[in-house]
Amino acid sequence: MLEEMTALLQSVPGDTALLRVDCEITRTDGQSMIMDWTTIHTTSPSYCNQSLEWLTSLHRARARTDLHKVTSPPVTKAQEEKHAKYRSLTHLMQLQRAQGTRSHVPVFRAPVVSHLGEFSTDVFEAVDWLGPQARRYYASTRSEQPLPPKVMTARFRRNLLSSLAVASAKGCALLILAGVPALTVHGN
Repeated sequence: MLEEMTALLQSVPGDTALLRVDCEITRTDGQSMIMDWTTIHTTSPSYCNQSLEWLTSLHRARARTDLHKVTSPPVTKAQEEKHAKYRSLTHLMQLQRAQGTRSHVPVFRAPVVSHLGEFSTDVFEAVDWLGPQARRYYASTRSEQPLPPKVMTARFRRNLLSSLAVASAKGCALLILAGVPALTVHGN
């Protein structure tokens, strides 16, 4: 145990004070999740070739897969970079838990949404993490719900993902209307 704590302590750099998460959600069971959201423009000049190659390979392979389990290289990279950025903070929280100064360690997720509406795996994991909370709520208010808790929970998940897609599309549309060059078609 002492060796684990020492390793954790040595892995925490002094710059964790500069890290700020976007939100923290705490369920009624006491578990919590911290998130740092990112948006990415996957057809920008710096990512365009990677995205095109990835889409072409999917098309050639006639990929018939759940697209939420496969993300483009730019989205995957953005999520991995966020996890690397916050690794020191998660290590610090683990150390605090081991020392008894923290009751639990929140789950960290780095959801990424592309301007095309692509979600990283952390978006789906965050939504799925909320599922048990939604199911408990629907079970506790069963007499007020028109459908069984399982169906209401699936509807909650679908509506939350749809709302995230709409919010992303609306934000991109507003940027395009404002004439932000990075979101307009090059050459126009």
